[in-house]
Amino acid sequence: MNLKKLLLFVCLTFGMALGVDAQIINATQPETNIAPALNNTGLAIAPNVDLQAATIADGFGSWRIYWIDGPTGTTVQAVGGTGFDPDIAYYANADAVVLGYENGGVVYVNDYYLTSLSPVNYALNAANPVAPGNHLNIDMNSIGRGILCWEDGGVVWACALSIGAFAPSAPVPIAAGTMPDVIALDDGVTAAITYVDPGGNLMIETMDFNALASGIYAPFGIWNFPTMSGYRSPRIASQRNTNFGFGAPDDFAVVAQDWNGSTDEVHAIFAPGGTVSGGPIVVNSAFLGCTTVDPNPVIAHNRNRVQIACSQDYTGGCSGLWQTAPNFENDILMKSFSVGGLTSIMHEEVNLWQSN
Repeated sequence: MNLKKLLLFVCLTFGMALGVDAQIINATQPETNIAPALNNTGLAIAPNVDLQAATIADGFGSWRIYWIDGPTGTTVQAVGGTGFDPDIAYYANADAVVLGYENGGVVYVNDYYLTSLSPVNYALNAANPVAPGNHLNIDMNSIGRGILCWEDGGVVWACALSIGAFAPSAPVPIAAGTMPDVIALDDGVTAAITYVDPGGNLMIETMDFNALASGIYAPFGIWNFPTMSGYRSPRIASQRNTNFGFGAPDDFAVVAQDWNGSTDEVHAIFAPGGTVSGGPIVVNSAFLGCTTVDPNPVIAHNRNRVQIACSQDYTGGCSGLWQTAPNFENDILMKSFSVGGLTSIMHEEVNLWQSN
């Protein structure tokens, strides 16, 4: 795979010593063209089955799910419906999928069940209204515990959920805020949420999952990161391993963007062992002299590695980096970190189809 390495300084042995990028294996199917997406997207990777579920909103009031074979990139099933802002998560053993979306000011969760793996076929059980709201996100941990968050009336809400017969817990108000994202950690007892408070500050909270399932807010830890001009697009991801079960490491990390007055900074905060260890780290520190247009960062937690991707506009060029002249494109760059925030010396360009 012909990825461009953005060597910010020449010190390969230092990067290997960190042990972050030393074992990256390039994907056999690095890019899959699904469909035009004008709005939010979500992606889930099936545990134990090399199958991806991608959801997109078309910007015109409809969402779609594409089930994709990982090695070939082939779409094996697609469904759609009316609604906005979708997000998707797999049940623990990939025999079910939950899709959250907003329609008519109400948050819905659709639960789909696997009827056949070859050919792949997920059948809708029911479209379940949960509560008034929008800007939702949904997650399931490796042992099948589900969690949903959304905002309504300037308040961030969350509930636990179970499937089989779909059953959400009572909605629980977390705090005043917007743009929440949430995870159910693989330790089986912790939920973590991030959101932006009314002052634009980035908030991270951990809480008792069992209490949440009983309709009670019981926080373990709360962290506040002051803004420069208003945090946007916070995303959270946690350690995943289907073999862990209860007692798994509760590492997680958060990424968000903040405007420093001249460009967007992508900030990452790391929580090894479930406790925020410091930060934020500026992920795109080498590009702050370049133009940015909404980097919209996303994050994935891959056992002992955290991977963060964001967009970077090269209009105007970035002297001193690999792109030294304007090429009028918006590239997608990825950088890898350890669970504690140690990083490599390079970025990877992801969107090869778009770039020459």
